[in-house]
Amino acid sequence: MKNIIDNKENLKKLIKLFNDNGYEIYLVGGVVRDTLLGRDVNDIDFTTSASPSEMIEMLGKLYKLNLNGLKHGTVGVITGGAMYEITTFRTEAGYLDNRHPDYVKFVRNIYEDLARRDFTINALAVSPNNFDEIIDYFNGLKDLENKIIRTVLKPKKRFKEDALRILRGLRFASTLGFKIERKTKKAIFKYYKHLASISKERIRDELKGMVCGENFY
Repeated sequence: MKNIIDNKENLKKLIKLFNDNGYEIYLVGGVVRDTLLGRDVNDIDFTTSASPSEMIEMLGKLYKLNLNGLKHGTVGVITGGAMYEITTFRTEAGYLDNRHPDYVKFVRNIYEDLARRDFTINALAVSPNNFDEIIDYFNGLKDLENKIIRTVLKPKKRFKEDALRILRGLRFASTLGFKIERKTKKAIFKYYKHLASISKERIRDELKGMVCGENFY
């Protein structure tokens, strides 16, 4: 995993800027999962203790920023010909539309941020300053080893928050060749009707990814 940063001096400089200003910053989600699985990494995402306003103040004079995701705490930093999304630690609540949170709260604790994520294998983080220590509060490493798709905390809560996670779980099972854990699978069959509130475009994209997965059957 260290190689992700080693050959990117622009990322080293960006990470150092956060560290020098006293903020935590971690690689998180798919980049950690796919690197551990030996798969190609398409996106490098970060999570940080810095608030959106603190990031803008710190980065604005040095980088071109993309602020399209600002309301969710995401600042896109353009460097080295690529954009890297850096998102403030956050918790979420509401989800009246079964897709988007009605309320986002920025926090300083990475546990709270990882606890809101969909599946254990996506709730892994690592500090660029210590690649030997994977932050894993929900046994995601064990699920990677055993090739299991399992929600973070209760599947009922995860799928009622965001019904698209039902299809995401099926897509991950297809693309990674993993099995869906029993309680997670049971919740999928129980709450799939909530997908009616999801846009056809998002459903199409997940189904396409699922059907094109190398382990689809």
